[in-house]
Amino acid sequence: MKSEKILRIGAEAKIARTKWHGIDAVRKVRLRKGYRNKVLDSELTKSRIKREAALLHKAKLLGLNTAVVLDVDVNSGELILEYVAGKKAKECIEKNTRLCKKIAEAIAKLHNSGVIHGDLTLDNMIIREKKPVFIDFSLGFYSDKLEDKATDLLNLKKSLLALRPDLKKEWQSIEATYAKKARKGREIIANMHAIESRARYI
Repeated sequence: MKSEKILRIGAEAKIARTKWHGIDAVRKVRLRKGYRNKVLDSELTKSRIKREAALLHKAKLLGLNTAVVLDVDVNSGELILEYVAGKKAKECIEKNTRLCKKIAEAIAKLHNSGVIHGDLTLDNMIIREKKPVFIDFSLGFYSDKLEDKATDLLNLKKSLLALRPDLKKEWQSIEATYAKKARKGREIIANMHAIESRARYI
């Protein structure tokens, strides 16, 4: 692949914009951990790449907007994904209750199917055609535990209020819609508040 543009190098992966058979794409390569046993590191990399690709595919089957998986190479720890053009959710969410409701409905769909995003922040949502597109499921996993769903939501709340503490109405819109659309939504919200309260006293 030629003329790649590095978008981000994080603790877990290097992400670059590239072309894949003429398609605008993103190449995500999981970084090797030098401190870890090579065999163990290789097995962990393979399992995480497989899981991320599977979670993206599952979300797509649910009718949610996610980056399309174009290619997977488990041996090199590499994912090729559709490049999603658009603005990050944090650039569009202010005073946009319609978008807040769409985000909440999408998260409820994910959680109803037992998918936990794992890093649910405004940076991991791109707005395309007025709808949220979820990206980066690298920390995602399957779970039906209310606490896991509550933690996912709390990550989003922290992300929103860290952007601007006065975006409380936007969060209230997300919370109210999620409570209606998610199975055991009100229990999950209550669980989230309990986790939040515990954190204040640590």
